[in-house]
Amino acid sequence: MAINLSGNRGYVGWDAQVSSTRGLPVSPTGGFISCTLEEDGELTIHEVYALLENAAGTWYIVEIERR
Repeated sequence: MAINLSGNRGYVGWDAQVSSTRGLPVSPTGGFISCTLEEDGELTIHEVYALLENAAGTWYIVEIERR
């Protein structure tokens, strides 16, 4: 789960070239995106990249690993 804590729109993607045209939009101030193994399958094992429209801001990332 990636939560956008900033006041700026953010974007999340599964490669280092995430941008406003190559990513999923995440709303400012608490917008989030999440993946589950049951619904998203292999997507959950890839690295996630996030970008904000302005340089300043904070993402809150939650990762749960299953053993």
